Amino acid sequence: MHQSKKTFFYLLIIGAAIGLTAINCVLFLNRKGTNNTSANDNTADSVVGALERTYFQLSIKYADLAILKDLSVSDSLKEYTLPDFLENYIQTPKIIFRYADIGCTPCVDSSLFVIRAIEKQIGKENIIILASYQNRRNLLIWKRINKVDYTVLNAPSEKVLPPVDAFNIPYFFVLTPKDKMIHQLFFPMKEKTSRTSDYLTAISSRYIQQ
Repeated sequence: MHQSKKTFFYLLIIGAAIGLTAINCVLFLNRKGTNNTSANDNTADSVVGALERTYFQLSIKYADLAILKDLSVSDSLKEYTLPDFLENYIQTPKIIFRYADIGCTPCVDSSLFVIRAIEKQIGKENIIILASYQNRRNLLIWKRINKVDYTVLNAPSEKVLPPVDAFNIPYFFVLTPKDKMIHQLFFPMKEKTSRTSDYLTAISSRYIQQ
């Protein structure tokens, strides 16, 4: 009987040791997973932060560019030279959203989502989408599929702001009838749509809702 109790006691210790080992393994794996997740999150935040700083620097560097004098834009019916474009479309300050069909599609989609979210505050008539498509038909298809009811014009790549167009990333700016200079250049980020919303709200308050 004494031997049985002793054996039972040993088995109990071994079982407890195995249990503690298993628990420690689980805790270790959980901590490792948490650390990996935190590391991944920190890496993602670092990348987004670096991109945001880069976009800010670009917006400062190209803040005072003038639109090309030989700019030519077109709608579904005709083409417009720069003077015609300004006369027909920029009688009041407009918010311009510029993108190219070979650029970042998710970036365009996220920006379009933000525009739609606050379009009543801005006014649809104050928004112009200045796209760059090799084939005008593709632009019309894009407009129909996305049910876009803003003014949409096509302008050749690198024919609006060449240094900026060369990056193939979407951007916003304000164009006023007073001059041919761009104002308030802004690069949206799909990772931070709140930045775009804040930008459009501030721009609308300063230029549109006067």
